[in-house]
Amino acid sequence: MPPWLKIQLEQFNDYNFEFRTLSASGRLGTPDSLLAPLPRLGACSRSQLLEHINAQYTKADALAVYYQRRSDRLFDLFAIMAFAMGIAYLMYDKLTSSRALLIVYLVMLFTGLGAYYALEGRRWFSKHLTYRALAETLRARFYLRLAGADHRVNSAEVLALSGIDRFEGFSWIAFVLKSIEPADISVLTDRPPESPRQRCVEEAWIQNQHRYFTVKVAVLEKRSRRIERLKQALLVSILVVISSLFISGGAFDRMQTLLGISVKNLLTFTLGLMAILLGAWELHQNKMATRELLWQYRNQRGHFARAKALLSRVTSVRRRNEVLAELGKDSLMESYLWTIHRYHREHEPPGG
Repeated sequence: MPPWLKIQLEQFNDYNFEFRTLSASGRLGTPDSLLAPLPRLGACSRSQLLEHINAQYTKADALAVYYQRRSDRLFDLFAIMAFAMGIAYLMYDKLTSSRALLIVYLVMLFTGLGAYYALEGRRWFSKHLTYRALAETLRARFYLRLAGADHRVNSAEVLALSGIDRFEGFSWIAFVLKSIEPADISVLTDRPPESPRQRCVEEAWIQNQHRYFTVKVAVLEKRSRRIERLKQALLVSILVVISSLFISGGAFDRMQTLLGISVKNLLTFTLGLMAILLGAWELHQNKMATRELLWQYRNQRGHFARAKALLSRVTSVRRRNEVLAELGKDSLMESYLWTIHRYHREHEPPGG
């Protein structure tokens, strides 16, 4: 057996083992199901093909959510520790020259390093990215198959085109994609445009995803505007304090607070505290790739909005399925590009 195939099979086995173990322990929570809304939307007929894709999606999505929570908590922990270390040093420099603060600083520094090296081997972050990429691929394949347009999209080809299968821990996804391929391609046929399944695809996939990305874009844009206003306020505050210190000469040095701290040190400590808070937040947002996430959400919203508009005007079965196929390809590629951006935050790009 080639070494690369052995590695892929081991990773595939680990994926299945993790799901069985975490599911048995009750740590995965309530799984998401793509089949659940179909009866409500009028697409009551199920098939073994759809049920198999849904089973694989449920598994991948549950694991993606599980590892996302853990990797996000780890990023939160490191951001908090960076903020606390900055405060400890700032207090030592501006408020009190206590050796205890230096000890606290060193303890947090080595604790953070120890936590990083202890948890690095668990690969929470990369597993989250791998399982999310798989889940989104299966989501698109599910609705394309429901519409009868699955044969128009080669998800393995899109995966290879993005280059994501060259990243460590991603290549085994091809095994799952092969497992959901039908034995007989003739089962995938174009259906009448007014069939319940066609309407279900538009409601459960296109309209639902368009609403989801619209809400996410609004939330992230609001958060970005808030951060920009905070940056501007911090810059103005720094300029005001520096100007005051320059104009006052040494007056603020001679003015003491009730705690025996000079007004100058208190002002510079306050500004330093704000700067550290903003820096820790920027570090956290950079690790979370928030800007790239907003970019991806905007692009995804555009893809689904365009497909929604086209389907409202198209009546041809072939043309409708072409629109769905293009949407599937665009949505998959967008998900893979976001995964690549996130992956490069923590890992080196794959070698040639």
